[in-house]
Amino acid sequence: MNRQQLFSRVGERYPVLYSQGGWFTWDRESADWERASWIGRFARYDNVWVDESPRFLARAPQLPLFDDLVLWAQTYRWRRFLRTRGTGSVVAYVFHPVFFPYIKRLRADYLVYHAYDMYDHTPGWNEQLERDERHLLGRSDMVIASSEQTAEGLRRKVRREIRVLPNGADIAAFDRALGGAALLPKDLDAIPPPRLGYIGSLNPKVDYALIGNLARRRPDWNFVLVGQVVSPDAQAEAARVDCAALPNVHLLGRKPVHEVPLYMTNMDVNLMCYRLASEIWTEWIYPLKLHEYLAAGRPVVSADVPSIRPFGEVVRIATGVDDWQEAIEQALLNGGQGTPERRRAIAADNSWDKRVQTLDLWLSEMTVRKPA
Repeated sequence: MNRQQLFSRVGERYPVLYSQGGWFTWDRESADWERASWIGRFARYDNVWVDESPRFLARAPQLPLFDDLVLWAQTYRWRRFLRTRGTGSVVAYVFHPVFFPYIKRLRADYLVYHAYDMYDHTPGWNEQLERDERHLLGRSDMVIASSEQTAEGLRRKVRREIRVLPNGADIAAFDRALGGAALLPKDLDAIPPPRLGYIGSLNPKVDYALIGNLARRRPDWNFVLVGQVVSPDAQAEAARVDCAALPNVHLLGRKPVHEVPLYMTNMDVNLMCYRLASEIWTEWIYPLKLHEYLAAGRPVVSADVPSIRPFGEVVRIATGVDDWQEAIEQALLNGGQGTPERRRAIAADNSWDKRVQTLDLWLSEMTVRKPA
């Protein structure tokens, strides 16, 4: 995720505490709840302190007074922990409006809102989240979007500066994968080439119908889908099940982040097969996998997503099943759009290291503009 890539680097210079918020009372039936600690802890991973929230602080929004007490106790834990890390200013860096209730009680010196998607087009959006997002847009010292399309959508809600920080790629990780490309993951090695890969969250924006059509047309191609299944949409789930039943479609599940480059570098073609429809958020995205695919050096074929169009030099954009089939055939025969060297060069220009340099500059400007 972009927050992992950004703050594992920011954490080299500043103490970073990351939290996904606390538990809710309805989480008590989940396996994650059973594995969690009653008292919680803060554990350090990859330069970031991660809040493993205690079970005894379970929110109950249906009981406002109790819920408010839990929110206060949770933010008190965070403030107390941060005091043990240093005495500098506190920046609350928020990636989704669902966390706004905590922000009201955290009393941070600065507030940054970073929208990595156009959330009001994603499943589960409601009036409360809309209100909380508008509060964030109004109160934040800086607002960042991951694509120009998302920034434009937010500017329709508020008249203010919104900066764009696109997603990037961990170039060092892909250099290591390319240096050891013979280390083919076992589950991928069991699938004969040509392998056509989609690596990322398997959510409703994936065009399973397109994959199914192509798989039926070309039974000699193997479609490899790597990622966690997220299907809040019944129609998308039905399409996924139908697609997964085909003998040349392989779902390999979620992989640790350090293994992802090995999967991308060992595909024959990497795909960004997204559904383009008004009811989903695809047209607003800047795919996390874009520069990762380019860093892998393999040919890339993509749906016609606005943020990808500027990269037509190294990404073949396809529309319709016939065009997709032709684009993949050409990639397999001729090596795809651009060259491996040019793809990797563009990825290097869009590395996470360079993104963090930009973010660090913006944060410095923010603290000068508004002293704590």
